[in-house]
Amino acid sequence: MLAEDNGYGKIAAFHKARLLHQSGDTDSAVKAYDNLSDDGSLPSALNALAELSAASLLVGSIPASELDERLQSLLRPDNAYRHSAREMAGLAYFLSEEYLTAREIYDMALSDNELPESLRARIIIMRGLVVDELLNNKS
Repeated sequence: MLAEDNGYGKIAAFHKARLLHQSGDTDSAVKAYDNLSDDGSLPSALNALAELSAASLLVGSIPASELDERLQSLLRPDNAYRHSAREMAGLAYFLSEEYLTAREIYDMALSDNELPESLRARIIIMRGLVVDELLNNKS
């Protein structure tokens, strides 16, 4: 039995994607994660993890709307990664200086009663930065 035929091959594929990123080859790492996110033989939770991993490598390097589009399937209410995806989308809009959209995303995240406390704390901090930018840009 080849490693590709069992779980070890899939673990190795995740490891390879991480190593590609660490070596500076972000484009290849994103492609590797995209391949994993499309792999129908993986459990859906691992597909979602790969999708989130690819998106995380793209924050700040592609338009926020494009990243947001990549994250849409993760933002479903039943997806365990929705909180991280919202945080990532909010950060992308913040970095793009699209502060109103970032605030909307952060407000949506904060309204989710299932938002983990550690993420809640980070989102409150980021939302504060967004509000500061909105207030400073009014003058």
